[in-house]
Amino acid sequence: MNVQLINACKDEYAGYIQQVFATGEAEKLHYKWSVISNWRNHFELDYTSLHQSFDKALASTYSRQLWKGEKFSIKSGMLMLIEENPMFMEAAFQNLFDESKDISMRFNRFLFHCDELLETLHKKDERINTHYQNDYAVSLYLSFEYPEKYAPFDYQLFHPFMEKIGSRNIPVEQDKERYYKIMKALYTVLSKDQEFMNNWQFVKNQADYSGPSLFLIYDVMEYSMRDK
Repeated sequence: MNVQLINACKDEYAGYIQQVFATGEAEKLHYKWSVISNWRNHFELDYTSLHQSFDKALASTYSRQLWKGEKFSIKSGMLMLIEENPMFMEAAFQNLFDESKDISMRFNRFLFHCDELLETLHKKDERINTHYQNDYAVSLYLSFEYPEKYAPFDYQLFHPFMEKIGSRNIPVEQDKERYYKIMKALYTVLSKDQEFMNNWQFVKNQADYSGPSLFLIYDVMEYSMRDK
């Protein structure tokens, strides 16, 4: 990766931050940090209240685009699975959040559990044929639980961004461990610019999550690859 190219993307995003504040549209940026805080305040790994806590944890007064809305979405699909077997999904989330285990295995295992419950639901009602859970959805849950370690998994965004910043050894889509190692490395590069980091912190409301988050890298990638 070329540090100069990385910093060029960072500077471009810094200009976007200034533009957003100048137009009074700061919620475009800070709602994600509000969602992280909301998740941390409400999500509980307790099967007796998992449905309610998940419903409250995945909420935003500004935008639901991260989980693709309320109906026919990541959120509604997960609520359906939890309602069917909350104890099973409690165990699935516990395994997903177990940092002692391989990250790719955790992704695959979580989705396998979702598929198992979907099969049960489909036998009851043939109209139920999807749970809307995928690698992106799994990465959202990890991003909210461990924002300093994870960001949304979007390989279709990641690959062209890697090309843009001069990477000659881009990991394949299945290599999630390297995906997140690179995301962390990019965060380290950007965090060396204290002025940029101060401006990024200024984006957040007082009640928002204020710790390190790889969502910053996701946002820089997303903005960098937009058609402008």
